[in-house]
Amino acid sequence: MLMTLVASDLDSIASAVGYAFYASQLDQQRAFVPLVQTARDDLYLRPENVDVLASSKIEDLDLVCLNDVEPARLSQLGASFALVDHNKLLPAFGEGKVVAIIDHHADEGFHTDASPRLIKLAGSCSSLVTQHFGPLLPSPSAIPATLADLLISAVLIDTSLKPVPDGKATADDVESAAFLIPLSTFVTLSGTWVKSKAGELAAVKGSVGHLSGRDLLRRDYKEYAIGPWRYGIVTIPLPLSTWLAKSGAAGTGWLLVQADIEAYANEHGLQMVIALTSYNVVDPLKKGGKGVHARELVAFISDSKLAPLFAEIAKDPVLKLGPWRGGKADLDGKAWRVWQQENAKATRKQVAPVVKTILEALEASEKQ
Repeated sequence: MLMTLVASDLDSIASAVGYAFYASQLDQQRAFVPLVQTARDDLYLRPENVDVLASSKIEDLDLVCLNDVEPARLSQLGASFALVDHNKLLPAFGEGKVVAIIDHHADEGFHTDASPRLIKLAGSCSSLVTQHFGPLLPSPSAIPATLADLLISAVLIDTSLKPVPDGKATADDVESAAFLIPLSTFVTLSGTWVKSKAGELAAVKGSVGHLSGRDLLRRDYKEYAIGPWRYGIVTIPLPLSTWLAKSGAAGTGWLLVQADIEAYANEHGLQMVIALTSYNVVDPLKKGGKGVHARELVAFISDSKLAPLFAEIAKDPVLKLGPWRGGKADLDGKAWRVWQQENAKATRKQVAPVVKTILEALEASEKQ
């Protein structure tokens, strides 16, 4: 048995389901099981997942969720692991054997004997999974339309097929989309169709106004560890102004946002939480009042030894952090910072390596 491990977003789920299907076509002697690292009762936190899975004819009960298994026992039961959309086996899975990796994040340098070990820049991991397996299949017709729908939806929601440098789509994304579209229930790859579908998916993804502060934090959360420190990075598809307004009456918003983040840090045993907001704002200088993408970064640190990270991340040339444009932030200056992220193209994929490098330097200085 081989488990394919995923996180919780649509690209992760599509990558794992796609990997399991593709691999099973090439090796029918083993069972390939996609595992979603989200509790079953938490699937509702991502409305875009619910929507796309339903339209792709995949039921909740078709997925194996994190609370359906005991992660640490999987290796004892004979499972090995193929990692998609991340490239380091999480501690919860113990000393599991990683036999394959397909990922589009920064290479963390683990599991170097995995084969394939495909870690490459792309807008969507689903694109890399398709690009790897597509040429190996006996015939593209072996791919069911529902799977093609799932994979192309993941590519669209992450890239809108807008090419770099203005967008996130690389050649792999464009080529995988061209491969999948004729196999899907979508009948055209015209620019109009792409823009319409991408906009529809983005609107569903942003439908999170009903979620509590705690739910906003856990809907797109990834955890990391460097030396003695554990920290989490979350992405929230709302501006801070909306989150603050959701949190309480005027003057109490920051208190409640801070309480939500501190409680979440305590719940997970974290010394640091970084929350990345992602949203569109109307630019009056743009013709027709078109929206432009914007990001903010909120950092909370409970361990004073990590305080130097504030200054280091503030001057990072990739993120280009500047003064928050939302007004006066009622924050404890020792434990909190909030910035406007001037490089709105920098996602968690760029933030995580920056934080990792800074923390590794801090750890090294601690040992001296």
